[in-house]
Formats: sequence, C-alpha cells, structure tokens
Amino acid sequence: MEPSNEKDIDRMNKSCLRMVGLVLCVSLLCGTVPRQAAADENVQQTADHTAALTAALQSGNPIRLDGLHLRITQPIVLDWSQVSLVDVDGGHPSRSSITFDGVAATHLQMTGIPVSLKNITIFCSGTVEGPFAAVHLRHCHNAQLENVVIRDPDNYGVLLYECDGVEVNRCRVDNSKERYDADQVGTAIQLSGCSATRVVGCRARFSNFTYSVIGKEFTDNAESSPGELVRRDVSETVGNVFRDCSVDWFRGTAFNVNGANFTLFEGCIATNQHPDSTFAAFQVKHPNNGLKASHNRFESCSAQDVFSGFYAQGGSRNSFSHCNTLRTQRFGFRLNFSENCLITNCTADDFAMRDEQTVNGGFVIRQSNGCIIDNCTGSPYANCPPTTALISIERDSSNNLIGNFTASGQSPTGIRIDAKAPQNRISESSRGGFDSAVQPVLDESNSTIWNR
Repeated sequence: MEPSNEKDIDRMNKSCLRMVGLVLCVSLLCGTVPRQAAADENVQQTADHTAALTAALQSGNPIRLDGLHLRITQPIVLDWSQVSLVDVDGGHPSRSSITFDGVAATHLQMTGIPVSLKNITIFCSGTVEGPFAAVHLRHCHNAQLENVVIRDPDNYGVLLYECDGVEVNRCRVDNSKERYDADQVGTAIQLSGCSATRVVGCRARFSNFTYSVIGKEFTDNAESSPGELVRRDVSETVGNVFRDCSVDWFRGTAFNVNGANFTLFEGCIATNQHPDSTFAAFQVKHPNNGLKASHNRFESCSAQDVFSGFYAQGGSRNSFSHCNTLRTQRFGFRLNFSENCLITNCTADDFAMRDEQTVNGGFVIRQSNGCIIDNCTGSPYANCPPTTALISIERDSSNNLIGNFTASGQSPTGIRIDAKAPQNRISESSRGGFDSAVQPVLDESNSTIWNR
C-alpha cells in the first residue's frame, strides 16, 4: 500500500531508523559480534561500546553478554526506577535481568537491577581522579558478583549502596605497588547501608581500607555515592557476612565495621600493614551519636605484621573469638569505650614491638564496662618496652572480668590495673598465667576482686 501523504512517509522513515538502531544494539549484545581477545589483553584495543550498551540496557529487555571483551569509557548509570516494567515472563510483567559472563570491561554502575557479574576483568585508569567505583551497584537486590577481577580501581573496587542479599564470591581487587607506595589507593569492597550481603573468598592486594561496612552516621558524599548520603542507620545496616577473605599489604584498616549490627567476619586474614599506619587491622566502631553498633562478631580471624590487631571503639556486645595476632607494633586486642564485649579463646603473640613509653598490651580494656577476657593467651615481643603488660585495665573501666589466662615468654608486667579502674574481677586461676612476668600483678586500684 502506497503512503497517503508526507506525514506517512516521514513516519515510515523514522520507524526504519529506529529499527536500524535496534538491530545495531541486538547485533552487539546477542552474539553477532566476534569473540574478542582474552580478558587480560589490552582493553583499549576494542571499540567503544558505551553508547550501544547503554541503549540496549535501557530498552528493558533481558540481556546476556558472554565472553566478550567489552570497552566502556564512561560509567553506565542505570536507574530502574525510571524504567517501566516490561513483559518478559509468560505474560507476567517483571524487570529484566542483566548477566555479564566472561567479559572484560572498565566501569559499571547500576541501580535497582537484578544483576549477575561473572568471570569479568575490569580495567581501571589507576588514578584517584577516575570514576567513582569499578563496580557500583545501588538499590540492587539478590545480585551476584563472582570471579570479578578489578585492576587498579580509581576509588573503590566494588561499592554496594543500600543493596540487600547481594553475593560477592571469589572476587579480587589488586592495585600496583607503585600506587600503594604513593598513597593513591582506595577501598577494595565497601557495603554502604547494605543488609544480608555475603562477601566470600575475596582477595585484595595493596589497598587502603580494604573491606568496610558503614551506616549513615559514618558517611559523607565522598564515602557513599556521588551527591547522596547513606540513609540507613545502624539498625538497618545488618546481617552482612565476610568469610574467608584476605588482604596483603594495606594502609588503613583491613576489615572495618562503622555503624552496623550483626556483622560476621569469619576466617579472614590481614597481613603486612604499611609501617606508617596507626590503624588496627580489624575494627568495629559505633557512631558518636545515635544507636550503638552491636552484636558484631570476629571469629577465627588473624592479623600478622600489623600496627594493632583487633579493636572495638564503642558499641556493645561485640565479640572476638578464636582470633590471633602475630607481630603487632602495639596491641593485640583492645576495647575502648565498650560495653559487655567478649574476647575469648584468642592469642596475641609478639605484641609491643614498637618502643614507646605509652602503655602497650596484649589485651587492653580502657574506659569500658562489663567486658570479659577468658581462655586467652599471649606473649610479648622479646625486646618489648618496659611499659608492656600482658593485660592492662585502664582508667574509667569497671565491672570487667578476666577469666583464665596463660602466658609464654617474659613480660615486664603480667596484669596492670589502673588506680581509676575500680571493682574489676580477676580469676584466681589466671594468677599462674602472670607468673612469667617480672611484676606479675600491679594493682593500683586496690579494689580488684579475685574470684575463685
């Protein structure tokens, strides 16, 4: 049938143009593009797929990319709150999913998408002025990141913003030693206001603050999402798990909880902290105001060749069990402004390597109440300073309990109890653990209660 007027002709021309554009997107995303070079080759050799990929993703159709070497020169920002529901499942409207498998890319930023990223190598510019994160997921639920390798991320390797139920498995974030030495490295994996997210079997090398969980009280625009604060507080940033993760060479804190509840770190390892660092390898902190961080657990974790091992700054009912430290500059384990926290079945060996006049200790309780140290053991560095104690209970600490304790190696002091630390309880059975010290017990409070 012939077109009846010029408007019909114009409408047909526009329709043809749309069809051509659709064909180009489909040809890119549905397998007609020849398989490119292996993911570890130079990503700059490929064409720029940013525009075509963005258009295809915004179409709302299910997308799968398999084994491509994809180059994206700008972060692709997708907000599914602006995309209408599409009919993709037997007449039932639902949002489509996007799956990357065996793809080499640069930066991906997605919002509210059921996304699966597998076997990807992501190349970054390696400058702190680069895009915000290599992988940036916002408001995504039940997403999966698996075997993702990120090289020289500009700020963050993986940043999850207010996501729930995300699985991050066997991913790796590596920086170059040159960037590390120049203090130009960021965070490997951060969960900002997330819940029920699992990070398992991940590795990082040459980083700053490596693995972090933060609630809204600890965020500003630079820490959460460009131009947006984290809205979820301590009570909503809950139930995240880090299991069998590790970092080698880091500047800040290796495993960090700032304003979250019920976080679990299990079987995680931190080694070789930068010699200029003054952070603990494992840390839990609560906001200066608002709800306290509580019920965070560190189990079977280890820190080696670090400034300090494990640190609880505020909060309540946080615990360290079956953890160990080896060769720490200052402390093995330290509780500060904490309530009802537990350290049990832990070991601190070769602590107090730094010669300072301030108090060093294998286990330190400071301005804390109702805490317990039980079934622990420790031995200071052979040439530790004279201020070193196996256990130190410092000022404004009361109603704490020291249970069974054993020591190997000699310490200047076994247990030191500050004059302003009243009514703490120490098990009689632990006295034998302090016998190897030059001064087994230094009780300046004169109010310590020895329990049988």
